[in-house]
Amino acid sequence: MFQNKLFKFRCFSEYSISDLNNKTMWFSYANDFNDPFEFQYKLDITIPTEREALENWLTSKDASLAEITYVKQAPIEDLIDSAQKLTESTVKNHITPLSDRFKTRIICLSQECTDPLMWSHYTDGMKGFVIVYNQFKTLDDDYLPMLPVKYVRTPPTITLDDLKLDSRDEGFLLNQKLIASKHDRWAYENEVRFISCPESGHEMLSRIKLRNGGILDLPDNSIHGVIVGEKMPASNLKLLQTICTHNQYKMYKASISSGEYQVEISEF
Repeated sequence: MFQNKLFKFRCFSEYSISDLNNKTMWFSYANDFNDPFEFQYKLDITIPTEREALENWLTSKDASLAEITYVKQAPIEDLIDSAQKLTESTVKNHITPLSDRFKTRIICLSQECTDPLMWSHYTDGMKGFVIVYNQFKTLDDDYLPMLPVKYVRTPPTITLDDLKLDSRDEGFLLNQKLIASKHDRWAYENEVRFISCPESGHEMLSRIKLRNGGILDLPDNSIHGVIVGEKMPASNLKLLQTICTHNQYKMYKASISSGEYQVEISEF
């Protein structure tokens, strides 16, 4: 029913109705999240003093012959100095701004739409609704940087190896450690995050521009439909139906399964 979709659980409010009707999304500061342990990590960056380890770390996969020759021939003191400067630059220009709870803005969605806890916690006990999204691009047709949350038992440790960003995948893993790791008690949320960090040194994270503090305008085809909680008051449901009809959104209903602790989704 919902292949390749993402979901945002919402209470019925002026803000959620505005996002639905105007095709907008609000990016919040991490400091405003309900989990006080957001962006918890440990830095354990030790510059090696052995030449082989330094050469391996300083030589990227796409290094030129001149770069490789320099690393092989430079005095070890120069290699240690180069490694120190690179790590300091990465911490200053990437780790510090990205992990600042008062600067990085995020919107959290789920890959799950039937979890009973999600419906209980985030839709006012099924009086609210879920927005079903098709895709995430800006009006300029740029993809939004997305991170699936990794659920762990202890805060991640950032090591020297994490800072060797030879590929987009390695940058992805570092960012996931920094801003998309949560205790595994939250695993039922099956969360993904979209990021906006204007002060980041990485173009992928800084290029998403928000208006009026934290609003992102979405393309017309970004919203697939709405799942209505079965306990939504009739007056709210009437307004939601009007919005869905006007915007040609599909409507679905979330109901409590008879005799089971489950939520069932059906066409409205």
